[in-house]
Amino acid sequence: MAHRAVAIERADPETVICDLISGHFNDPLRVVAFNTLEHWAEDVSEDIAAEIQARFDIDGNELPEHIRDFVESHWTAARQLNPAWRSDHEDSSADPIFPPRASREFATS
Repeated sequence: MAHRAVAIERADPETVICDLISGHFNDPLRVVAFNTLEHWAEDVSEDIAAEIQARFDIDGNELPEHIRDFVESHWTAARQLNPAWRSDHEDSSADPIFPPRASREFATS
């Protein structure tokens, strides 16, 4: 399985979402956030997929083929595990996807 890292200066949720939507990554499997200062990694695929789905729902457009499987698998999984997912995530702070943390680096695989 190959992965493609995103440069640290571009490692923010908005850039990753835009890169996925624009086709920068084809057939992604997951998105992982890394914090090398705190020595942790977190699979944020569900959050990214939910945000992408929300944007396409608002615009009334269909998901592009190159990210459809990614969004459908992670968004469906998130909603099945927690049907209240949407309301749980509506009242977030400054960043609607991730809580504030030290530097994050993203990779897709």
